[in-house]
Formats: sequence, structure tokens, C-alpha cells
Amino acid sequence: MVIPAFNERDNIGIVVKEAVAILEGPEGVPSYQLVLVDDGSSDGTGAVMDALASPSITVVHHERNRGFGAALRSGYAAARGQFVTLITGDGEIGVDQPLALLRAMGTNELIISQRVRPADASRTLFSTIFGWMTKLLTGFEAAEMSGVYVIRRDVLQAMPLRSQTGVVNFEIVIRASHRGCGIASGWTHVRPRLSGSSKVTNARTMLKVAWELVNLRLAILSGR
Repeated sequence: MVIPAFNERDNIGIVVKEAVAILEGPEGVPSYQLVLVDDGSSDGTGAVMDALASPSITVVHHERNRGFGAALRSGYAAARGQFVTLITGDGEIGVDQPLALLRAMGTNELIISQRVRPADASRTLFSTIFGWMTKLLTGFEAAEMSGVYVIRRDVLQAMPLRSQTGVVNFEIVIRASHRGCGIASGWTHVRPRLSGSSKVTNARTMLKVAWELVNLRLAILSGR
């Protein structure tokens, strides 16, 4: 399970401790690996992660902020389990959500989900624009892929992922679809973040997302 974070010093310890308690509890799994990725944080997030390191918790550092997608890709490269998933470093998505998806996955290579979250005007606008761009440029409905997912590691690590932003999540689903993978679906219930503000609902990120969607479309058309 990958947990990327950028300037989440006040949240990451709480998120990891909750995840460990659930994973090692009666509703957990026999074995697990958490991969914490510090995406060039400047607030001490990396030091908090290092203090949490253990045989079951791997820490990866980026020297500079490279983006959510790049952090996920680094985490996925370090993953060693049979299945790979993610949760957020801000506490919005608890570990119980991908665990529920894993149990519903069956024999499929991938299970995706749609987010269920409290209303938020800024996020609603961002999601609407992102959904429109995704449908226009890739032909896929973004809402159906807006939550977390669980994927077999061998399938994931065979993909030539390129995206540096959150588009990487859609890239994974689209590439899995084009490869003929079995894909199930479910739901992700989202909570309010523990503290701080979102790093993704801004114009700069939206422009990066648009550019990456264009590049993803070109890659799909060329078979790359």
C-alpha cells in the first residue's frame, strides 16, 4: 500500500498509525507493506516518515516536489506485495476502503471505484472540469475511476507509466482496459482531511493535468 505525501507533517503519523492498527487487527490481512513517499516536503514530513520506518514500512524520498503521480510511481516501484493500492496522506481515505475493494476483487486483475464524498464547491468544480477533459481526451468516464483501486503488482509493474500528476491513476485503468484485464468496480467513501488544505485544487495543477491527458491520448493512439 502506497501513501504519498507532500507537506503533511501533522497528518501522516496519524494516517500510518490508523492504517497499521487496522491492517494488524481482526479485519486486516496476514501480511502487508506500507510504502511512504515523501514528495520533496519542506515541513518535516520526511523526518516523521523516517521515524515510522519498520520491516513493514518502507520510506522513499524525493529530493524535490515532483507531483502526485511521480510519488505514486516511486511507491509502486518499491512495492513488493501481490496486490498494490494507495491511500492519501491527508487522512481523507482510510485503509478500510482499499481493504473492502480487495475483498470484492475476486479473480479480476484490477478493481476500481467511484468516490463518495461530502460536498465541496472547489472540488466539485475541479472534478467537473477534470471529468469533462478526461471524457473528451480519452473516452473514459472520470467519475467511475475517481476513487482508489487495487491492482495485481505484476500487471501494474508491466505498464510503461508516464504521468506525473494524478492522471497516473486514470492511465493505469486505461492501460489495463486496453490489455483486456478483468476489471471490477466498487466505491470509496471519503472523509474530510485531518488538517491543512488540498494541494491539487488549483489552476496550475489543472493545466498540468490537461497537458498530461493530451499526452496520454497520444500515447493510446500510437500504442505506446
